[in-house]
Amino acid sequence: MYSEDDEPQDLHRSEKLRPSRPFLKLYEEQEGAALLRVSQNGGEPGDCWEVALWRALRFLNVIKGFHEGSLDLTGRHEWRYLHYLPRWKRYLADFNSVAKHTVEDKMKVPSNQKEIHRNGNYVVTSPRSLEAFNAKWSPLLPWGFIYPETMVLIHVTDTYPEPKFQRLLLTHLPDEMLHRIFLFTSLSQALLLGMTCRLLRKISFERIYQRFSFGFGMKVDGSLPRPEDGNLDVVAQQDKVSFLRGMDSFMSRPHVAQKARYLRLDDVWQSQQSILRTLGDHSFFTVSDAHAYGVDIYGVDIDSAFYEPILTTMATVITATIGLRELDLFGILLSSAIVKAITCLPRLHTVTFRGCNFGPDLRLFPVQLPSSSSVLNLAIYPHDFLRDSSRYWSLLSICPRLRTVSASSPVGNRRVGVPPTPELRRIYNPWRTVERFSAEDFDLAQIPDLCSWIEEAKMSSPLRLTHFKLHTRWPMEKAQIFRLIRALEGAPLKILVLSYIRYAGLDLLDRIAEAFPDLVGLTLMHRRKYTRFHPTLVRFSVWPHASWEYADRLRRFKSLEHLGINFYCPTITDHLDHGMIERMESGAIDDSEVEEWAFPEELDNDTVVRAFSVHCPTLQTFTFYSYPIYITTYRIHRRPHRSPLVEPEMDTNPPCLYGKIPQHYNPWNDSWGGWETILPGDP
Repeated sequence: MYSEDDEPQDLHRSEKLRPSRPFLKLYEEQEGAALLRVSQNGGEPGDCWEVALWRALRFLNVIKGFHEGSLDLTGRHEWRYLHYLPRWKRYLADFNSVAKHTVEDKMKVPSNQKEIHRNGNYVVTSPRSLEAFNAKWSPLLPWGFIYPETMVLIHVTDTYPEPKFQRLLLTHLPDEMLHRIFLFTSLSQALLLGMTCRLLRKISFERIYQRFSFGFGMKVDGSLPRPEDGNLDVVAQQDKVSFLRGMDSFMSRPHVAQKARYLRLDDVWQSQQSILRTLGDHSFFTVSDAHAYGVDIYGVDIDSAFYEPILTTMATVITATIGLRELDLFGILLSSAIVKAITCLPRLHTVTFRGCNFGPDLRLFPVQLPSSSSVLNLAIYPHDFLRDSSRYWSLLSICPRLRTVSASSPVGNRRVGVPPTPELRRIYNPWRTVERFSAEDFDLAQIPDLCSWIEEAKMSSPLRLTHFKLHTRWPMEKAQIFRLIRALEGAPLKILVLSYIRYAGLDLLDRIAEAFPDLVGLTLMHRRKYTRFHPTLVRFSVWPHASWEYADRLRRFKSLEHLGINFYCPTITDHLDHGMIERMESGAIDDSEVEEWAFPEELDNDTVVRAFSVHCPTLQTFTFYSYPIYITTYRIHRRPHRSPLVEPEMDTNPPCLYGKIPQHYNPWNDSWGGWETILPGDP
């Protein structure tokens, strides 16, 4: 039983054509898989019941789709319906000649056969008519399948006797609307739409050719250079030739380069410190001793003759992407030409420097770099090569209108710091314009300098900070926390994240509510000491006070919608020792190993959330943080009499993983992200 547009094909041809994408016809993907299995087994498509099944379903459901008003990507065109109609009439006449002799006998259907004969067992009282039908239409499919499927279709055609032809096509819309539609498609969806017709293919280019990534030193299979690859100078020279060839190919298509919206440039040779130290002899760069602090703070010297063409080409490519919105540089040696190219892009709003280093022409410090009036978001992730990470703050001079700043250190011994002297903090001070700030793995000892940096900006203009996150490996003491709050006081803060804090007294919540009365989201991570594990992993912690005591302090927050904590309230039997009660009563610091919990227990967290929501009527969501990103977020609803109703948030899959709600209030930016970027035109 074939539809008009899929007459039997040569098997070898079908192997080449199917499965294909996009699948324009009904069940084309399933049919292609069946054809592939037939080919692998050495059979013929005409002898395969599975191939016949999908083709029969397509034939019947195409007619059904016309009358119901729903069909495949080929569309409900009148010419197509007229193409199917003669075959459908011939089929229906032959079907009725058998259907009038068909009766249903439910009593003869074994219980284990109901799934095969979904409408019961059908008995044909005229076997000759059934034999004639099968010989003409479907020798492989049983009447117990064909009869109920066709009866469903007949019911549809009786209910909707007139076919519903497609009058409006996607391509009838104005080009401006089509461009707008493509903005909401994924890359794979844009590819599929672009394969349907010439017009959509042309428009899809705007979406498909928006993101480009080029890497120097990255192999085709994604692997990294290895010592066994041979002479590393030869390998690097081959990588260089391949990289420059890719750049030239990109530059030879200016219409593509001008449409690029995102560009990433990688230098794998420079970004992989551990590999550089084990690769053996090479001449194009030299890695200095990692422990030679004060001798060579940049950690690497390059062969200018080798790298100059690469850096020059990178600068040329950046300049050519005139419509670029986002630029991501990974392991790049920044040259004055690259920095100048960045500042010349009129629509660039987000720049990310991941493990970059300064080239020889930018190693005079302090340095005032050319500036861009369009860049609003800056992300800095220092590399271990650069011994003085504070030098990265010179990149602030590129962006005098910054609104978002994110900084995170690499996994290692380096920490995020601030400009070390008052003079440098005056030169590189973003706090007059920055609205969202995030620092991951900040140097605890530099919190006073961070506060001074912020307060120096407050003296000349009010702070505009609305989002602030500070993460430290060593937990912050009371004096440091209150000093930071005092520095931020007066800012129109909406979201605050402090991770980690050692002091968690009740007066901390009072002080936060006093300093930031309009706070919407608050996240506090408690930790008593430095962790032996990965510093960014969050674990449950025993807080010094009971949950209801903290809940009572939330009364002072008038606009708080979200609270996130790693609060754990142990039962009396959890790891009880003879000295725990005395330490709790005296307030002594518990230096025992039993203080933070790696996995959530079977706790009555609903009751804890309910207690907080009773004292804070504006609270809408509550997140428990535990190890490592295994968290539970609760949504809080209000009954008509305002009593809270709490339930776990189920939007994520699975719901225990880091989801959209906590990400909004506490971005998980371990080396790769931060607050949501601010776009041009955003308030």
